Amino acid sequence: MRDHRAESLIGLIYDAACDQSRWRDALQTLADASGSLCATYFVWRKDVSALGFFAASPDYMGEDIYRLHYGALDPRRRLVEHVPGGGLLRCHEHFDEGFVRQSEFYQDFALRHGRRFLLGARLARTDEFAAFAGLHRTPEQGPFDDNDLSFFERVKPHLERAAQIQNRMNEIEGAGRAANAVLDQLTFGILTADKTGRILSANRLGQGVLASGDGLVARGGRLTVTHEDMACRLAETLRSSTEPRDGMARKGVTLLIERPSGKAPFRLLIAPLPESGNNLLEEAKGATALILITDPERIATVPGDHLRSIFRLTKGEAQVALAMVAGKTADEIAEERGVSVGTVRTQLKALLQKTGTDRQAELVRLLLTIPTVATELQWPGSS
Repeated sequence: MRDHRAESLIGLIYDAACDQSRWRDALQTLADASGSLCATYFVWRKDVSALGFFAASPDYMGEDIYRLHYGALDPRRRLVEHVPGGGLLRCHEHFDEGFVRQSEFYQDFALRHGRRFLLGARLARTDEFAAFAGLHRTPEQGPFDDNDLSFFERVKPHLERAAQIQNRMNEIEGAGRAANAVLDQLTFGILTADKTGRILSANRLGQGVLASGDGLVARGGRLTVTHEDMACRLAETLRSSTEPRDGMARKGVTLLIERPSGKAPFRLLIAPLPESGNNLLEEAKGATALILITDPERIATVPGDHLRSIFRLTKGEAQVALAMVAGKTADEIAEERGVSVGTVRTQLKALLQKTGTDRQAELVRLLLTIPTVATELQWPGSS
């Protein structure tokens, strides 16, 4: 293989490691350079005995049925996973024509798609997965010889590094998705923004606040508010939060954002985000402010059935507990539930006893500290 073709192939391999959609081009170039029918790269998940990632040059046929059935039967995959000598295998050295005639894999799958000979390589192996690359030839093209083996040995280190890069990137992306999922379960809004107010990230509740357009909004991708005077103060707070000076309180600055709807103002806590935390939801370059948003109209409490389970409450006692969190009086609770005030007071007395609290204020504080997630939120006043 000439130098310029080798450089092109190696470049494509590393491109594919960073962008998995590029594997088809890389593998086609690999197949052409080796005089093969097609080339493949895939990851076998040991924990579920199934294909994970799979890519092939365009002339490869039968990916779906390989994924569903024949991958588990492939004798070449099982052999190359454990073969010594750097994990290289020429299938004709292990599977003669007698074996091929008796093999369901060869007769019903590989040969039907014109693939008789394989030059395969194990690229990586852990307890959870193994990564492989392979060159495939037809019966007419014949088996791979020593020159082919020498060629593949030169390419294999680059394929190995590409597999390592791709696996590491998948781990990072997986961790990012997990972090996003966690942030979306929080019961308050989270935004990050730069000093100009450009919104860098938002969790689900943060996006919901902005979408409502009720006081706190995004205009041209930048965070602002509908009240002009407060917009100036918010902008200045963001600038000072991303460029703290003279020991500016690292605990942040609190703002109340009035809402045109007349609902209670949003409460914002704006604080400098340490550089190590700038990847909260997505890559953020430069100084970043963390913005926490709470809505007094929507104080999250644990669902009633959870309260019943934790404290062994009756349904009525759980309803009284949630109403207390909403700030309702015994008279209001009685009227809403259609019971006597005496019944509500009896249930409140039972609540205090079962929760180990002495006063209503202590009970409410306790209920507000019970962890919950956004997917199971119950707002005060609901049952």
